[in-house]
Amino acid sequence: MGKIIDKIKKIKNKFSKKKIKWYRRRKKYVEVDERDQEMRQYKDSVIFKRIFKYLMPMKNRVILLMILSLLVSLTGLGYPLLISQIVDPMEEAVATGVTQAELDVIWKTIYTLGWILLIIVFANFFLKWVYQRKMAELSLHAISEIRTDLFTHAQKLSLRFYTNRPTGKILNTLINDVESVNQLVSQTVIQLLGDLVTVITTLILLLVTSIELSGFLLLFTPLIGVIMYGFAKKSRMYQRKTRATVSIMTSILQEAISGSKTIKAFVTEDVNIKNFDVATRAAKEVNLRQAKINAILAPLLQLLIALALGIILTWGAKMVESGRLDIPKLVQYFMLATGFITPFNNIANFYNTVQVAMAGGERILTMLDTKPEITEHPKSKTIKEIKGKIEFNNVNFWYEEGVPVLKNVNLKVKPNQRVAFVGFTGAGKSTLISLLSRFYDPQEGEITIDGIPLTHLSLRSFRSQMGIVLQDTYLFSGTVLENIRYGRPSATDEEVYAAAKKIGAHKFIMQLVEGYQTEVRERGSLLSVGQRQLISFARALLADPRILILDEATSSVDPYTELRIQEALETLLQNRNSFIIAHRLSTVLNSDMICVIDDGKIIQKGPHEELVKEEGLYKHLYEMQFKKGYEKSLDELQDDLKKYATTS
Repeated sequence: MGKIIDKIKKIKNKFSKKKIKWYRRRKKYVEVDERDQEMRQYKDSVIFKRIFKYLMPMKNRVILLMILSLLVSLTGLGYPLLISQIVDPMEEAVATGVTQAELDVIWKTIYTLGWILLIIVFANFFLKWVYQRKMAELSLHAISEIRTDLFTHAQKLSLRFYTNRPTGKILNTLINDVESVNQLVSQTVIQLLGDLVTVITTLILLLVTSIELSGFLLLFTPLIGVIMYGFAKKSRMYQRKTRATVSIMTSILQEAISGSKTIKAFVTEDVNIKNFDVATRAAKEVNLRQAKINAILAPLLQLLIALALGIILTWGAKMVESGRLDIPKLVQYFMLATGFITPFNNIANFYNTVQVAMAGGERILTMLDTKPEITEHPKSKTIKEIKGKIEFNNVNFWYEEGVPVLKNVNLKVKPNQRVAFVGFTGAGKSTLISLLSRFYDPQEGEITIDGIPLTHLSLRSFRSQMGIVLQDTYLFSGTVLENIRYGRPSATDEEVYAAAKKIGAHKFIMQLVEGYQTEVRERGSLLSVGQRQLISFARALLADPRILILDEATSSVDPYTELRIQEALETLLQNRNSFIIAHRLSTVLNSDMICVIDDGKIIQKGPHEELVKEEGLYKHLYEMQFKKGYEKSLDELQDDLKKYATTS
């Protein structure tokens, strides 16, 4: 299953039963994954700022939420203030004694205050309900915008981004990490605003009530802040590793599902189960460390809060005893102090959720800050219709530094010319096509179309005039009709039918359950490989491109179907440039120019009639496939081919 499996196997071989050693293996494993992902680390302030940017277009809603938060805080502060007013006359009545008339007045006052308190309770409940509802709407809208921006940016990223990263990891960022940031918006960005209002207003009331007691409370506040900061740094590290292990598990699952047929064919289910088990154990160990931090933090904060309240109550009692404070004020202060500390308690409660969200935010920003390798030139030119003069001038290209794939390639193609690339697997044929499609840019040299450097052309203007039919045909979920129409959405149903008939696909399509309206399912799994290729040919024919690329396009069809396609291709390939990659030479014999590629170089080029007469790689390929009586063994042929490839 690629690089991921190699990493997992390497770790599995080093497995130790001792937990600390197991964890170290996992730690190394996760760090490798983070390097693969080019994971960046961002300060909390940067993440908040970037995420908060998505709330700015809805600043009216943010202001409304701030007002609601203020009202929730103010109504919440009504509890201690009213209760102190209730306690005050009761204390006076007990201390001094009162007449029945005075007692009736006191009870009437208490009843009135009780009703006011009840109204405040219901008002607080209603305001919280509106606040929570509006906050949910705001956060969901922001998350929708983040996900859209992330997907839009991902669509602009170069092909190398996708080839260097497992699909599962990309999906994990687009889905799981974005969902985790929802908690950051709803429980942090907005929640902190409400908590900040509560802390400030409560602190003012506390100072007004008793500066002496406030001194004790303020001593504990920075201590709580220091503890939170220390735990946050440690927790973030483990959350990064947690997200990394989750990405690996997602990748393994995705590859196991996509490659289920291969897995069953080679009976490797047990191997995949073991690999997934290793990744799961890695995630478990990291999560256990995270859980230990969370298990310490919440009780520790609660202990500090209890100590603070205990000291306040004890010292307040002494102040009452000495006459520096009365009982109603002490009750009021104690309840206000509880409200002051509540926001810190809230932070402890959703602390882990926020750390998960921050780690997810880092991965999102990492993807958003990844720059596309293939970009539009500042003065890019729009080419309305490609004439077809294409040149490769001293082109050198490599995927990895020091491992050249194409070496000093020079090629001139005339308008409407049919060019074929043949050679060994891995010689560089598909890479040439990738450069022509500008999926990559060459590190050295230049490719021009109609005399204009490819890098100076508008991507949309020239790619819209290209059609590609690959060996591994990709069909999208949807109907047969929609897939054929994919390259030209404006085509009518009749034009779709005509293209399918011309390519020889109409007959089998009509035999499907719902004909052209048949759902092909994911990746076209309902159809055979050959049927998928026929649909891709019809799609290319309907698009009517100026440049047509066929990359092993007929390798999966039977000889009869291939013959029918060849007949259709004779029409399709007329009056346009075409580039054909093939191992079956039968598909390239009629090409205007055949380029023989080996080890990244064009070692022969010309029409079939000329090349077959030359001693070289092409002649041996031709004789191996067509010439009767050529009785050398395959090994001997391979040796001969390699000899001619190196000497030509």
